[in-house]
Amino acid sequence: MAEREQAKEKDIEQVVRYLTTTFNKAKSGLDRAFRGKKAGPNEAYVVETEFAYLLNEVMQGPRCVLQKNIAECNDFIDQVMTRASSKDQAADSAPTE
Repeated sequence: MAEREQAKEKDIEQVVRYLTTTFNKAKSGLDRAFRGKKAGPNEAYVVETEFAYLLNEVMQGPRCVLQKNIAECNDFIDQVMTRASSKDQAADSAPTE
């Protein structure tokens, strides 16, 4: 029985590692995360913070909602990819002087 519990823990660690790697690739198109004193946080900072909360739910949430939490992380990563690609397209189409 204890072996099954250890296997489940390893599975969650692998899922978290995969989600983190995928998230880092997705946000590569965004600027560096920064939180200024006067201007406030930029988009990358907000995205990283939100993803950290989602990962915490995956790691520490109850098993009965694990699949739902993983799906929320995947949806969030898709949103980040969309934001990053739209920023790249906007930067490419910006007129240069």
